[in-house]
Formats: sequence, C-alpha cells, structure tokens
Amino acid sequence: MEERQSRHMLQQVVTTLQQKVQSLEQKDISKHTTDISALQLKVNTVNDSCSLCQNNLGDLKSKFKDLEMNYTLLKDENQKLSPDVASLRQTQSIGNIGNLKQQVQATTNRVKQLEYSNTVTHQDIIALSKITNQNKLDITTVGQNLTQQITSVEQEFRKKTQNVEVDGLYIIAVTVNSDTNDSEFEIYKNNIPLSRVYVQEKFGKHDQSRTSVVSAELQRAIQSV
Repeated sequence: MEERQSRHMLQQVVTTLQQKVQSLEQKDISKHTTDISALQLKVNTVNDSCSLCQNNLGDLKSKFKDLEMNYTLLKDENQKLSPDVASLRQTQSIGNIGNLKQQVQATTNRVKQLEYSNTVTHQDIIALSKITNQNKLDITTVGQNLTQQITSVEQEFRKKTQNVEVDGLYIIAVTVNSDTNDSEFEIYKNNIPLSRVYVQEKFGKHDQSRTSVVSAELQRAIQSV
C-alpha cells in the first residue's frame, strides 16, 4: 500500500511539474521562484518515499532469511522423526505410531506453509525492488527534464531583457506578491544591487505584496558585427 501511494504521488508530481513547466515557458521565470521551490520540495518528498520503500525492502529480506532458517530447522526435525516412525512400525506399537504420525503430519504442514510463505515473500521482494528502481528512474528523468526546461526558459528570458533599445534614464518598478513568510527580492544593474525589499509574513490566509521603484541610467548594448 505504501508503494502504491508513492506511485500515485509520483504521478501527481509529474503531472504538476509538466503543467508548471508549460506555464513557465509562457511567463517571466523570475515570478515563479516560489513555484520552482515547491516543485523541488515535492520531488524531494517522492525521493523520501522511495527511501522508505528501500527500508521496507530491507525488512522483507530479513524476514525472508528468518523464514528460510525456520524452514531448514523443520526439515531437519522431520528427518529426525522419520526413523522413529519406521522403528515404531516394526514394534507394532499402534498407539505411539498414530501419535507420531500426527506429529509428522503437523511438521509437514508447517514445512509446506513455510515453503509457500517463502515463495510469496520472495515474489514480493522482487516486485518491490522493481517498483523502487522504476521510481528512482522516473524521479531522475523528471528532474532532468525540469532542469533543462527551466534553463531554456531562463536563457530565453535573459535574451529578451538584457538590453535596452534607447539610451537614457529609466524608472524601474517591481511588485512582488508572496504567500510565504519573510520573503525578499532585489533589483540589480550589472551585478550591482540597486534595491532590496523585504515582504513581511502574511496575515492568516492573506498574501503580502511589496513594490520597489528605482531609477537607473541605461545604455544600449553595442553588438559586434
């Protein structure tokens, strides 16, 4: 059941990631830093689920070894009882033979139960191992695809925003809305900070927003031919 829940969670995360990436390709990447962090947190959650599955796999392997040991002991016990049965048959001790037969039959039944339990447990271990490996592969693939798409969107955004078309004094205004506590954002010009604004913690379910307005003299970039 834990593995199914992890698998379902992984499918939900993949669907959410695809939707978020499509949204990021159409919008300004700088406005979605919080969304990217939330997506990364979900990926980490699925990773934790995979780690839990690996721990469960180790427990199953340990139980499987215990069952194998009990199975071996019962087989030895059954082999020890077989000569006694043969000896009692020769002495015609009917009462003892009947009692010993019941013990042998009970031991045989326990051996069969252990054989069945070993088979089922072994199959469960194999299936859980396959699912865990597949989950790892899916998480790795999703993380790689997300990183590539985010990088592509960031590069496209930088191409569109790194240069101005006309020299002059510019007024730059930025408004950020946040649903997290103690957020902040900064405005830079050529790696030099012009403004830093803190967004205070939200009140109840209400988000907080802050605005920063700065002026900067910008020059049109000279492109080499």
